[in-house]
Amino acid sequence: MKERFTIGQMAKLHNMNVKTLRYYDEIGLFPPFEVDERNGYRYYSVDQFKDLDFILYLKEIGLSLDEIKEQLTNRTIDSFVSTLKHYERINREKIERALHIQEMIEQRLVEFQQLTERVTVDQPFCETYDDRYFIQNEQPVQSYEQLERSLRELVQENDHFLSVVIGKVGLTVDEVVSKGRALLAYDSIFIFINAHSLQWKTYDRVKRLSGGTYASIYFRGGHEQTIRPYEQLQRYVAEKGLTIDSPYVMRVLIDRFVTDEPNDYLSILQVKVKDPTE
Repeated sequence: MKERFTIGQMAKLHNMNVKTLRYYDEIGLFPPFEVDERNGYRYYSVDQFKDLDFILYLKEIGLSLDEIKEQLTNRTIDSFVSTLKHYERINREKIERALHIQEMIEQRLVEFQQLTERVTVDQPFCETYDDRYFIQNEQPVQSYEQLERSLRELVQENDHFLSVVIGKVGLTVDEVVSKGRALLAYDSIFIFINAHSLQWKTYDRVKRLSGGTYASIYFRGGHEQTIRPYEQLQRYVAEKGLTIDSPYVMRVLIDRFVTDEPNDYLSILQVKVKDPTE
């Protein structure tokens, strides 16, 4: 007579829940080899250990229960290899996405550390940047509603490689047309793209914000408070004898998603500049 194991013993030996084994029986995925007709107790045999291990293995690599049932009823080398290749691709994509998110988290942590340690508000300065890459919606933004709608469109159109956009959203404004503009009037909205992979650089909608020297200013507030820092930055550029070499770029760094205290809101306005004497 074969050694029998109760459902509790089977669950304990395989580090799983008794309810899971009951469910596997109910859906016909992994029935016990014997059920006591008098009390309904389920019993399993040693011969079933490998079957359950295989089910748990397939579940671990990502197969649904229906896919596992199909695999168990069609056990061929070709079928198994095909399944492994399929889930290798799926898991590789998950890893890429996880690395993308991890890099964004690390960048934000570094950025917040820098913001808390060395940011001086309302004082223009120059800083050097490497090339930065972004996706852009070039529709004008002249209200909060337009801003949110344009951002939603941008994310929807590029969702295959955009995941988390908080802290990466920016707006552009041209130096000439911005004079005398009302608050919250911008030429376009964009999202910076992380540089964890070179693949997206070949995507036809990715644009490059060229590296170089940028005149910059941190200020309290958000999109609606850009005029005063814009004027401060204009004066700074003029006093330094610099020439403007790009549109202005504005990005909110700390807002209501990070803190409930409006006095802690922080944004940055930048414009690429050149020294005409160089």
